[in-house]
Amino acid sequence: MTGPIPNLTIRAFQSADRLGLEQLWGRVFADDPPWNAPAVMIENKLKVQPELLLVGILDAVLVGAVMAGFDGVRGWIYHLAVAPECRRRGIATQLVRAAEAGLRKLGCPKVNIQVRATNGEVVAFYRSLAYIVEERVSMGRRLEAVQVVQEPARQHDVVSLIEALDSYVAGLYPAESNHLMDIQSLAARDVRLFVARLNGGAVGCGALRVDPSGYGEIKRMYVAPSARGQGIGQAILVRLEEEARAAGLSSVRLETGIRQPEAVGLYRAAGYREIPPFGNYRPDPMSVFMEKAIP
Repeated sequence: MTGPIPNLTIRAFQSADRLGLEQLWGRVFADDPPWNAPAVMIENKLKVQPELLLVGILDAVLVGAVMAGFDGVRGWIYHLAVAPECRRRGIATQLVRAAEAGLRKLGCPKVNIQVRATNGEVVAFYRSLAYIVEERVSMGRRLEAVQVVQEPARQHDVVSLIEALDSYVAGLYPAESNHLMDIQSLAARDVRLFVARLNGGAVGCGALRVDPSGYGEIKRMYVAPSARGQGIGQAILVRLEEEARAAGLSSVRLETGIRQPEAVGLYRAAGYREIPPFGNYRPDPMSVFMEKAIP
C-alpha cells in the first residue's frame, strides 16, 4: 500500500511529540549505542534543519518518524522507524517520500542511506522504493571527545556496565579465575572509579585500588562493545595513571586474562610489562599479571 493512508498525517516534529518520539525510537532502536539515545538525537537534530525531522501521526498517535539532512552535496535519510503494530501499511513509504520532498526543496540532487548489511528486510524495503546498492566502503569516526570522570559506582548505567563485564568474563574463564570487584567494593574508600561517557551515556569504566604498600591496582576495565575501536580504553587507562601519579603511587599493577588479547595489547602498548603474581593473587594459567612504573 503506497497511496494516501486515511487519518495519517506526516509533518515536522513539534515539541509535544518529544515523549512519543523518544518512546518510538527507544522501541525500534533498542540496541543503539548511548550516543544515539533518542533524547540526544532529537536535541541534535533540532539544531540543524529541524524541518527535516518528520513524524507520522495516525489517529492522534505518533507511529512513525524519519530524519533527513542535506550538506550541500547530497542528502541523507536516517532513523526511519514505524511502530511494530503499524507496519506493512505504507507508513514507512510515506515517511521516506516526505523526507525526499523536503530534501528536494533544498535543492538536493541525490539521497543516500546506510543500512546494516545484515538487515535484509530493510534493504529489501529501500530496493522497493528504487534505491540501489552502490559499491562503496562505508567508513566513519566519532568526533566528540570522551569524558572520563570519577563517579560513584551506584548508578544505573554504571551498574549495567559492571554487569555486562561480569557476563563477558564469565564466558571466558572458570569462576576461580575471575577476580571480580563488586559494586560495594567499588564504593570503598581506597577505590577510585572512573566512568567514560559519550554524549552523557556511560560507555566504559575503570577503577584504581590504592594498596597500602604504595602501588595502585587497576580493576574493572571495560568498554561497551558498541564503543570499542575509538580509543576509549586508552583514555580510561591514561586517567587511571594520572590518578595514581597524583596519589604518589610508585607503580600501577593489574591482572587480566590470556583470552583477552586486545586488553593485553592495550597494556603492553602503554608500557606495561609482565610480572609474577602480586598481593593475594596466586599463580593461574589463565592470568596475566602486569606492572608499569609511575614516574
